[in-house]
Amino acid sequence: MTGWIIRAATENDLTAVVELLNEVADDLAARGISQWSPGWMSGHRMLPMIQQGETWVAHDADGQLAATVSLSTAADSDFWSAEEQATPALYLNKLASRQSGAGAWAIEWALRYAGALGYPVVRLDAWASNEQLHEYYRRRGWTHLRTMRVPGRNSGALFEIATRKPTMIIETTTNVHSPDSPRAGLTTRPEVLLEVTGAVVKGVAPFMTDEHQLSVPLGVVRPVWHDGTTWRVGNPGWGDDYAEYVVRWPALDALSTDTRYSLVAPKAEDQDVTLIPA
Repeated sequence: MTGWIIRAATENDLTAVVELLNEVADDLAARGISQWSPGWMSGHRMLPMIQQGETWVAHDADGQLAATVSLSTAADSDFWSAEEQATPALYLNKLASRQSGAGAWAIEWALRYAGALGYPVVRLDAWASNEQLHEYYRRRGWTHLRTMRVPGRNSGALFEIATRKPTMIIETTTNVHSPDSPRAGLTTRPEVLLEVTGAVVKGVAPFMTDEHQLSVPLGVVRPVWHDGTTWRVGNPGWGDDYAEYVVRWPALDALSTDTRYSLVAPKAEDQDVTLIPA
């Protein structure tokens, strides 16, 4: 199974997320692995994380919950130094899966999601005594920074990894015209699009009105602005009326709606798309 779809959890997912976390805890205990205690997660504890937009859920093609993961900007001061806390990072926690490969897939998604938001690293604190878990993260490229022994805390094995390139390469052919140009003048050309992770848009009729991933061709700059109601993403040579509507793009959440921005695609495939003030 590789066809998982991930989205932010809602309060409607609370029961399923809690059940999955406790299900994994029961499985670990049955295998004699020192980790979460059976019944450790409750709805009362999980609900604030969902309400704050920290928790994500991945479902398979049949709509079955495959994995959950939470990401927070808050560092646990029991473990992370003041210097480390001063470095922007997302902190991964509450990772659980019930389908083979879904956990690793959720981690990879998290690294790309964090990279799309501009965070250089993702960090986590693992159960200090769970050597199997430590080895799991090492095999996947995480760096073990140190293990803290804090009275009253079972966690403390600190890991860090660089975030991933926040783009996906798509080779396609693109129609070269603007909405008002004569159809007779339409031509096509090979195009390489960089897909912006986490950014979902929809077009203005009749152009791609279904929700789709935001993309930008190599070397192209797309304007981004807030029209007073929602964020819009324009296309060079097209009027503002044809700008796409942003459905989801977490990178915009903390930005001023009074400022216009530019989504800048690099000229080479091995570089990142950037979002900067215009």
